[in-house]
Amino acid sequence: MRKLIALIEKTGQANKLRQIYHRSFNREDPEDGRGRSSRPVWVPNLKLQTDIAFFTEAEQLRNFLGLVRKGDVVWDIGANQGVYSMFAGQKVSPAGQVYCFEPERRLRRILKVNRFVNKLGNRMTIVPLALGSITGKALLYESQ
Repeated sequence: MRKLIALIEKTGQANKLRQIYHRSFNREDPEDGRGRSSRPVWVPNLKLQTDIAFFTEAEQLRNFLGLVRKGDVVWDIGANQGVYSMFAGQKVSPAGQVYCFEPERRLRRILKVNRFVNKLGNRMTIVPLALGSITGKALLYESQ
């Protein structure tokens, strides 16, 4: 935890990140729509904060979570920062497992923090690979 806090302080964004983090506890949980507090998702910069604030996949996330059951194994292909993975990790319970496939290094670091913040260590595995319909190597252009 000390390393995480040191990393936050090193970015110079600590106050902004704390505000975002605490606001995330007061968001409506897309799983039930009844205004319950959701688990936090780590937001390292303003662009990603905006992406989450204007998350347009709430209905898809709700439908997805309606299919996930306790004890399931879930593959999140192209996990990005882990919005689907965090909610799925809570639903599968300790009996299940979530595999997050994400080739981009920066996003995998965010996934690791999200796994820690959401206490999903034993039920969430981050796989540093891209999945597709063919075998081979490809050039990955990382987002800014």
